[in-house]
Amino acid sequence: MTESNDPSRRSRWFQFGLRTLFALTMLAGAYFAGFATAQKLAEKAIRDAQQRATQELETARQNAQVAEERAAEARALADEAMSWAARDAARAGSKVPSR
Repeated sequence: MTESNDPSRRSRWFQFGLRTLFALTMLAGAYFAGFATAQKLAEKAIRDAQQRATQELETARQNAQVAEERAAEARALADEAMSWAARDAARAGSKVPSR
């Protein structure tokens, strides 16, 4: 019998050695590990950006509240000053200054 006709010696068209199979498995594993790591880093960056935006929004709200309180105090002081001016004008008999 010839070697090419022997069924036990027939070579396969897609044959790998154990070392090649191990190397391909390691390359595929490294690729997917890198992909998973990149995905986790991107998710962490998104979470960090959301937290920073939330903190900035809260700070802006607090600053707006403080500004509104200061404006209310300024209006109250202006009203008080106008009432004092009106009293002084009434005592002196002159016109009341307007805003």
